[in-house]
Amino acid sequence: MYRRDLHRPRYPFKLTVSELACFLSHRKAWKAIVDENLDAGLVLEDDAAVGKDFQASLKFALEHLRPGDFVRFPDKKTREAGVTAIKTESIKLIVPSPVGLRTVAQLVTRDAAVRLLKVTEQFDRPVDVFLQMTWLTSVQVKSVVPSGVTEISERLGGSTLASKKSTYEKLQRETLRPLYRAKIGLLSRWHNLKPAKPTEREAF
Repeated sequence: MYRRDLHRPRYPFKLTVSELACFLSHRKAWKAIVDENLDAGLVLEDDAAVGKDFQASLKFALEHLRPGDFVRFPDKKTREAGVTAIKTESIKLIVPSPVGLRTVAQLVTRDAAVRLLKVTEQFDRPVDVFLQMTWLTSVQVKSVVPSGVTEISERLGGSTLASKKSTYEKLQRETLRPLYRAKIGLLSRWHNLKPAKPTEREAF
């Protein structure tokens, strides 16, 4: 299922075994949503911790959930900006541009799961990076802010996605990562500037 240089912009790094396993675990969750014919499923990674705000954030997301939505609950370290779709005094639902990294917690509708399974039969980059390419997935990604979710991998001994790298590999990543993220940012802004289809406008 893993094939390098599958999409553009090209992802400059080879995936680790842990990144492959993480992607496959998310596909397994999406498949469970489809197989069990759920309206939506809440997917939490093993380093997600929910706080006092999460219940209100989840309720808000469910109240405004639409078929095809993929609603992120970004951890507190992930800052996302975008167009505000719906808001109350304390919570808002935004369409992030670009979509933030990390997949600590998300509410995935059945329609989104079907689409994601189809477009990830082969993949070439980590799952959170792949989800940024909404022009490829055609999935409506939204984010709840604040989410009430915190990523606690450091308390659990560190992320399983981290791996030891040589000085050359570290330098390469420090050089290529900002260039790649700049390309994703430009493509995200260009995609969001395109005129929306009627069904997309009505989704809010």
